[in-house]
Amino acid sequence: MDKLNAFLAKDKLELTEDIVISDRFCENGEPVKWRIRRISEAENRELRRTVPCNSNGVGVDYDLYLLRLASSCTLYPDLKSASLQSAYGVRGEASLLEAMLLPGEYAQLLSAVKRINGFDESYSKLASEAKKS
Repeated sequence: MDKLNAFLAKDKLELTEDIVISDRFCENGEPVKWRIRRISEAENRELRRTVPCNSNGVGVDYDLYLLRLASSCTLYPDLKSASLQSAYGVRGEASLLEAMLLPGEYAQLLSAVKRINGFDESYSKLASEAKKS
């Protein structure tokens, strides 16, 4: 079998996941799930380009990068919704996330976004291997 076939499946990049971020957002007594997605490295690179340098002038403002990554990866709720932004008195997807979420909820969203995009994969593997030994 040609091993190159494993790399030909473009749909392996296209992954979404539904997660509960908070029990504050409920419908019919059930928490509403948020939908997040994976992005490509090309999208990630473009996202990093839009983030200004940190206060030292070296590297990107990592907190702002993570906020924009989380907003870019959030499909539902629709953070681009003018009515949702208006309800929170903000403009822009990143500002909406900051207004909507408590710090712990934001941390949970960010953790899921980082995991779905492969940022935590090596750490998880190392932790799993350490538990086995």
